[in-house]
Amino acid sequence: MQNLLADPRVSVRVGAEEFAARARVIDAAAEPQLHQAAQELSERKYGWGDGLIVELTAEPGCAAPVIKDLKR
Repeated sequence: MQNLLADPRVSVRVGAEEFAARARVIDAAAEPQLHQAAQELSERKYGWGDGLIVELTAEPGCAAPVIKDLKR
């Protein structure tokens, strides 16, 4: 998380496609609805929803924003 806070620029690869994005940690206290929604989606899809939740937003001209739940 320290690296992400220092430099939020990331590269995201989905299949053979790669694009530039920005990452940010979703603060449960500051954005409880977004945090809960991401936890619930992760729980349904992967069977777990605990861990650091990071929002990935594509840079302009790239694909739509992606939300990913990273278990630490």
